[in-house]
Amino acid sequence: MKKRPRNQEGFAFIEALLALVILGTFGTVLLGGLAVAAKATPLADETSTAQNLAETQMEYVLNQDYDYINDTPQYLVISDTDVPEGYSISSVAERLDADDDDDDDDDGIQKIEVSVQHWDETVTILEGYRIRQ
Repeated sequence: MKKRPRNQEGFAFIEALLALVILGTFGTVLLGGLAVAAKATPLADETSTAQNLAETQMEYVLNQDYDYINDTPQYLVISDTDVPEGYSISSVAERLDADDDDDDDDDGIQKIEVSVQHWDETVTILEGYRIRQ
């Protein structure tokens, strides 16, 4: 084995130590990024599922017969078998008096609000309008 000059003794140790520090820093950053990604994935899944449920419920309401009878329009909610565990859906409709004449008619316009909860915490709210045709 070739001997190093006296003024270079210890450089191999310093080089190895420096390489370990660089690799350790890189590993720490990589693991931190993986931890953030692991936390973000369930949140994205929850939001996506809630948005899909809200859109499905809104379509379900819009495909039902227009409610002329009840003061607060009543529409059915999609079947519980179509809703994943832990999620719940509520749907509220209100009559809108577009001509502002203070009578009881809704002038053929209703505001629909669909709310989706996951473990009793509201995840998304979707609003739309229903027009009598």
